[in-house]
Amino acid sequence: MSALITKKRILVTGARGFLGSYFSKELNKNNYVRVNGLKTFIPLKEVYDYNLTDFSHCKTITKDIDYVFHFASKSAVLKSSAGVKNSTLLTNNILVNTNMINACIENGVRKLFFPSSLCTYPKSRQQKNQAALKEIDQVPADPDGYYGWEKLFTEVMLEAFQKDFGMQIKIIRPESIYGPGENFIGDKAKFIPSMCRKVIEAKDGGEIEIWGDGTQLRSICFIEDLFTAASMLMESDVTGAFNVGSNEPHTVNEIADMLIKISGKTITKKNLLNEAKSVDVRLTDTSKIKNAIGWEHKTKLEDGLRMTYNWIKGEMK
Repeated sequence: MSALITKKRILVTGARGFLGSYFSKELNKNNYVRVNGLKTFIPLKEVYDYNLTDFSHCKTITKDIDYVFHFASKSAVLKSSAGVKNSTLLTNNILVNTNMINACIENGVRKLFFPSSLCTYPKSRQQKNQAALKEIDQVPADPDGYYGWEKLFTEVMLEAFQKDFGMQIKIIRPESIYGPGENFIGDKAKFIPSMCRKVIEAKDGGEIEIWGDGTQLRSICFIEDLFTAASMLMESDVTGAFNVGSNEPHTVNEIADMLIKISGKTITKKNLLNEAKSVDVRLTDTSKIKNAIGWEHKTKLEDGLRMTYNWIKGEMK
């Protein structure tokens, strides 16, 4: 990491989550990091547990900060999101995002990183036989669910604040981030850690269940590659929104087969056609970020899956 980042005072919000906790630990290796809501044994220099729906709390944690990595958010994950009222998800996230950007402006924060979502893209562009998504494909707007609308609104709001006040806004629309440290238990687990757990739990000669027919196509991204992309953006003066994903698309069935191979077991797949499967195709064109800062996804899928599988296996012991 360059000296430019290591000399900055950095705030990470939402540090209880997968992305926020990973970024906190990595940034803390060489930086002065202030963290909101991280419960961990690593020696972070300042840790707070504040309510970001309260503007005064947002002002407190952004004081004397140069860069903010803003991960605090209620997320939508297939079945688990069904238990969260759409109105709650929308109002909570928009309130938190509005409080944070206003606090950053008042306290003179120089740069803000915001993780958006590919859910901001039209559903019609995420069906079979569609080309990889480019950033310009976001318009005309028809996001994937209320979560997509919330992320899209926040992107537009941040753009307006950048134009009015000059603070640099860095937005990434990531594709299926995975890696060690992600939740793998219960309805909140996303498909890769959940599938890792299923394969680990399955007996040799047994079977695992897969939601949908397994032909859903994804270009997933390893957590380390996302961190590199975000750090490079924050070190640069480039602003705007960028897709981040791999150029190595695979179906859900292919990902399951890789995990079964890693396990060394003989396991069959049972596709549950009536279960939620999200969109058919979610592929990203990452040429914009490559041209802007030279970033490319480096981790091969099988290598990333092996690291994730082995970490989950160790945790399950």
